[in-house]
Amino acid sequence: MESYYTEEIGKTREQWPDEAAWMVGGRKSGWKDIEDRLGQAIWQVNDYQRLAKEHEDEWRVIATELEFTITLGGVEVYGFIDQLRKYRDGRVIPVDLKSGSKLPGNAQIQLGTYALAVEQLMGIPRPTEGIILHLGRPATAHGKEKPSKDHSYDLTHWTPERLGALYAQMDTAERLGLYLPNPTADCERTCGLAQYCMVKGHVPSAEQYERKA
Repeated sequence: MESYYTEEIGKTREQWPDEAAWMVGGRKSGWKDIEDRLGQAIWQVNDYQRLAKEHEDEWRVIATELEFTITLGGVEVYGFIDQLRKYRDGRVIPVDLKSGSKLPGNAQIQLGTYALAVEQLMGIPRPTEGIILHLGRPATAHGKEKPSKDHSYDLTHWTPERLGALYAQMDTAERLGLYLPNPTADCERTCGLAQYCMVKGHVPSAEQYERKA
């Protein structure tokens, strides 16, 4: 794992040699961030193994990186499901792994899409539950260890019709070149598009927002 990580960092450095422009986690140098992320990744792998061992009598992973293409609202949706778990009671549940410090705000949309993909790929009833496995973090000088933890979401709300309408709306907006800002407290630190955003005080060029033919 360490050699793979180092190799990929090397490829990135060749493509973008200006490390000062790299996005980092927190207020630290690029090199420190690279070092910290490797240590965290190794810890998370070990902690995931702990979690899987603790629940080996409850569930097992039957697929990883499951590729799918489905159509929702006339839109072709392509993706990968991190994990499929099969529980002792027969349930098959899609699982998405998150390594960031915060849970995503759109988890139900993502997991609901996965549930529909599972139904179509496996020919089984659509799962009504999805899981975000929030990978933990090792102890630091500023905080205690946070073990990896499952977060379950009820997906009964996310029917094919509801998701189809949402994807159709997103597709229409994209075709019209309508990209609405969604400002949060993380805009400056983690958003790669902040330099183009009118909300942050930047004036976009005409070409940036030119409508597609």
